[in-house]
Amino acid sequence: MKNRYRGHSDYHETVAFHYDYRHDPFIPPLRVVSAGNAMWAGSHRLSRNNSDLFGIEMITEGDSIFTQNGREYLVKAGEVYFLRRGCAHEYKVGPSGFLHKRYCVIEGGGLEPLLRAMNLFECDYVKPFPPATVSDILKRMNIALKQKLSGFTADLSFLAYRLLLELGRNLTVQYPEPVRAAVEFMQQNLHRSLECDRIRERSGLSTTHFNRLFHHFTGVSPMQFFISQRIAWARHLLTQTSMSVKEVANAVGFEDSLYFSARFKKYTGYSPKKYRMENVNETK
Repeated sequence: MKNRYRGHSDYHETVAFHYDYRHDPFIPPLRVVSAGNAMWAGSHRLSRNNSDLFGIEMITEGDSIFTQNGREYLVKAGEVYFLRRGCAHEYKVGPSGFLHKRYCVIEGGGLEPLLRAMNLFECDYVKPFPPATVSDILKRMNIALKQKLSGFTADLSFLAYRLLLELGRNLTVQYPEPVRAAVEFMQQNLHRSLECDRIRERSGLSTTHFNRLFHHFTGVSPMQFFISQRIAWARHLLTQTSMSVKEVANAVGFEDSLYFSARFKKYTGYSPKKYRMENVNETK
């Protein structure tokens, strides 16, 4: 199996199943619109500019060279890469000369808040452990879309949620202990307004060392990360509950609802009321 397609200069085969939710009476906040598996060999590649989809792809055999917004990764068997919206990306066969992969495409109003809450919104690449768990979820998505049994869209939504939780858990585990301790402390205190020193204390590092290490592994400062987590939780509450804007503000650590609205608009481009109006219909 290892060099099965080495003699092919541009071999590719894909088996995919799709579903159009537009006429479905039940439209969940997480929707798996496509799932499948593929075999590539030789020089086969695919690229997009300003992608309009969010995809998750797992290499099950061989390897792939994946580039997204100028960052290049060698993705090996058992590893996952994310095709992020609004990004330029290219993926192609790696040094092994072939690859097998499983993948899915997910959409819905609940997607972005969950990606942000799980620290996956700007993530390109994860090494899940054990990889069999992720592979099994992707396989079950494929089967559900193929068979389309009663209630399959709800089952797919649940599988998408499980997949993102599993990948988010794995990403957090991959942080070094000082960063992981700080991230867990933030996630436990989204209802509070924390000073940077309170967060840093959980790492056990000096301010300079902590800030440098945190930025290296997350791409942002500790406070930027924390406020983005609070805003992500606010998005979820606005679209998934009937809480007032003031109640949402208090739930994510803002005593002043006007200040919360200003911060929310800075991060999302919408006021909380406008965001709810634009997104609640999409998630139902």
